[in-house]
Amino acid sequence: MKREFKEFIIVESDIEYRHKYANRDEIDALKVDDKEIIILKDGLLTDTSIANIGLHVDGIWLTPKTPLLQGTTRARLIERGFLKCEDLTIEDLKKAQNFALMNVKVIGRE
Repeated sequence: MKREFKEFIIVESDIEYRHKYANRDEIDALKVDDKEIIILKDGLLTDTSIANIGLHVDGIWLTPKTPLLQGTTRARLIERGFLKCEDLTIEDLKKAQNFALMNVKVIGRE
């Protein structure tokens, strides 16, 4: 089932989430109302609560160098040269022409 997100908010957290867990209480506690979150850690973008992210900036798809979770789709797209890893900030998000969520085998389209 395709999910639609109408609004994202940025939340700052020092959360650790290196392995996928069934218990997502710590991540869910960061959410506000029905909005999806983009997690900022140490001043850098990491992930949303459900997926890795990609930003399309100046013709290049970028993904955070230090995500919370090293997702398999993200890893595959890096390996194929589709994504480039960089430290990403809120300023990079503002410059992005597109924003993608990567979870399982789906990536947002331009």
